[in-house]
Amino acid sequence: MTRGRSDYYERREARIDRMAAKADRNRAESDALLEANRPLLEAMAGTPVLRGHHSEKRHLRDLDRINSRMSKAVQLDKDAARLERRAKAAEASDAISSDAPDAVERIRQEIAEAEAFRDRWKAINKALRSKREDKRRAAVLELKLTPEEIRTIKCSTLDTGYVTTNAGANIRRLKQRLIEIQQADAADGQREEFDGGYIEQSENRVRVYLDSKPSRELCKLFRSRGFVFSRNAGNAWQRKANEFAWRAAREAVDVLRKERATRRGPEQPSLPPVLNAATVTRVDGTSSSFGCSAVAPAATVRVRPRVTGKSAWTACAKGTGSSASGHCLSTDSIGTLMVVATSTEWWDPTMFAGCATALIAE
Repeated sequence: MTRGRSDYYERREARIDRMAAKADRNRAESDALLEANRPLLEAMAGTPVLRGHHSEKRHLRDLDRINSRMSKAVQLDKDAARLERRAKAAEASDAISSDAPDAVERIRQEIAEAEAFRDRWKAINKALRSKREDKRRAAVLELKLTPEEIRTIKCSTLDTGYVTTNAGANIRRLKQRLIEIQQADAADGQREEFDGGYIEQSENRVRVYLDSKPSRELCKLFRSRGFVFSRNAGNAWQRKANEFAWRAAREAVDVLRKERATRRGPEQPSLPPVLNAATVTRVDGTSSSFGCSAVAPAATVRVRPRVTGKSAWTACAKGTGSSASGHCLSTDSIGTLMVVATSTEWWDPTMFAGCATALIAE
């Protein structure tokens, strides 16, 4: 499986091209505004505003127009220069992005180069710390120092031991980043579902998908935790994948649960599980859908009407007729079992063995 984003380098080049193109547009618009001011400036030719003259209002209006165009032209020129700097910096940058498909290989190469650099300076320090002048000179000549290494030695006031210390810290940083990237790759495809959506990690992103539009407070929470809304990702809130992203996503889900609980009111007590369904007919002939379960031998069951306040129900289920003392049981011509009972009456399941009845297991 390809890690990161397979189109990372294409997206990088496209981003650089967009910044360069926008810089060119801003520069062209700035030049156009300056050219638009030229006829007005030439017409005025330094003429002051004539107070009380019929040209006063037009003169002031032209001055406002010139100032507005000039301010906008200067701002556009500054934006163009900023975009050009960003485009050049992005093109010259050799930083390793975790989105790059070859990030792991490049970091391993950097670790190897950093370790070689550290070992080189360990040998240099050992040669420089030799007590005998002739041995120190011979060791330094044998190392064949580069101009950059000679410059570092001359600029170091006391000792060059800090070079190996800094190199070791850089190696530890690179190794830690390599572990984080490998952990993120291993977690790719991880998914957690919740009431109203799910959290998923893919393409080095933690994405939160919601079934409905979130509230303003939830949107603010997402943005404050570094998430951005992406239509290209299927209308998801996403950010770079790491442990902090998952923590922030779960925090947002907790807020969503509290909002939904507040809208629904206090939670109702959970009802016993319903395995299948039957049709329940009241004594007056009207019918309703009713939950039921297959009754197991020696299980305690009871009738539970869906509508409170209605005590008498007739449950219809296919089966053979049965009879029990104290209960109204009958069988019609097509073998349908008729039971009439109250919602608080407890039943012995042995009388309904082999039948699917309008009873709920407790």
